[in-house]
Amino acid sequence: MNKLKVLIILLAPILITAHEGHQNSKPDTVTTVNGDTIAINGKPVSALAEKPNANGSEAEEKTFELDIRKSLFSHLHNKLVHFPIAFSLAALLLMFFYLKDERYRPALLALVSLAFLTAVGAYFTGEQQKAAFENTSRWWVADLHELFGIITSVTILFWLISLLSVRYKKITIILSLVVAALVFVTGFLGGTLAH
Repeated sequence: MNKLKVLIILLAPILITAHEGHQNSKPDTVTTVNGDTIAINGKPVSALAEKPNANGSEAEEKTFELDIRKSLFSHLHNKLVHFPIAFSLAALLLMFFYLKDERYRPALLALVSLAFLTAVGAYFTGEQQKAAFENTSRWWVADLHELFGIITSVTILFWLISLLSVRYKKITIILSLVVAALVFVTGFLGGTLAH
């Protein structure tokens, strides 16, 4: 249990400061529909092109209307990508219990399986959103994020395979730590694209 406390203490500063110090001086998030840019940083392109009104202030933003059908299926990568991260890190924490008691193995197998399946889904949905960065200065980051996403998914698959046999417990431990490191790197690169 002491190892778990130490891990939480080490991860807490990262989680607390994850979105600290964001600068909004340049457009970060580009929303496209059928190849047309419709929003930058959540603001419609039409609103960005509007000129200030007579008293010098910016034109008032229209009221946001939530269309559940459009919102549910747009930016699927942004919605799905949290699952492989959560499942992988939960499985890493469960590894500490599995090392002492084999009864945790089925739960660990389930978490790693879900991490792999959602990582594959995140890859395919990420492919759809990658086009928004084409011909931008962030294209290379999108490529690197994709590469690390693939490496992470393959490593999760190897972790899952190693869990199927009790003989590979040492390899399983190593792979769980490698997956955690890859998840952080891939997430960091994805975060630089989204923010």
